[in-house]
Amino acid sequence: MNIVGFGGAGCAFVSQLEKHSQYNVYKIDKGLPRKGNTYPISAQSSHEEYEKNPPKLSQFISRMAKSKSLVFVFAGGGATSGASLQVLEQFHKKYPKTIDVLYIKPDVSSLSKVAKMQDKICYRVLQEYARSGVFRSIMLVSNPHVETALGNLPVKNYYENMNSYLAYIFHMTNVFKNTESVISSSTVDKEPHIRICTLGIVDIEKKEEKLLFPLDKPQIKDYYYGITSERIENDNTLLTSIREHISEASGEGVASSYSVHQTSYEADFGYVVAWSSNVQAFPDIYKSL
Repeated sequence: MNIVGFGGAGCAFVSQLEKHSQYNVYKIDKGLPRKGNTYPISAQSSHEEYEKNPPKLSQFISRMAKSKSLVFVFAGGGATSGASLQVLEQFHKKYPKTIDVLYIKPDVSSLSKVAKMQDKICYRVLQEYARSGVFRSIMLVSNPHVETALGNLPVKNYYENMNSYLAYIFHMTNVFKNTESVISSSTVDKEPHIRICTLGIVDIEKKEEKLLFPLDKPQIKDYYYGITSERIENDNTLLTSIREHISEASGEGVASSYSVHQTSYEADFGYVVAWSSNVQAFPDIYKSL
């Protein structure tokens, strides 16, 4: 899988995936060395200047590893996001309709007025592009919700810990998607306009889940359970417990699927990918935080 980090936040996230062989990691940002997997962009004075002077990436893109798809990761609050749409347009020529965008939504309460506007523009436009089929999907994650899911964090290495946690959930979800399960339900067919999603963690014992973005009106939820060998072999109530959790957590009108995977970990864990066709509001939905 080719995965590209754009800007400081995007590059910090994809750096956490470099240790996994499943990803070909690329970075585009100010101050990077010009080599095979990194591309430096010229510093500009504002969001508008980045929009007017986007980097030309044809040679960089041509040297990327062969892959049928690409994940593009960035956050919208920084000035470099001004070039994001032009950069995505260049990638779209090589990966038409097979780009998945991972959009990291910053804490809007801590942004300046200009940064809020930058975030709002990217956030809304990218969702509309995804719904229209320009992108295969857009995954939204909110820094405040990632922090809530992770729990209290020390100030030291705060963002590194946040990125490490988010990258681990992203990676494990991909692993489960691409490995054979012990048992699973029928998958839910997604209608073409359902392209907006988020990740979440599942506490199997408490039957609780925490989404990493407050997705409005989810229509589909895909659950992935990592279960210890001992429990898979001996717990006759496991499947009943999983089905009960899904029934309680999904909500009325939400179609759900699940897959159960045997792991060598000492404890059980789970993840969920929630999907919606609705363009998510800005910023009203954050009042619930």
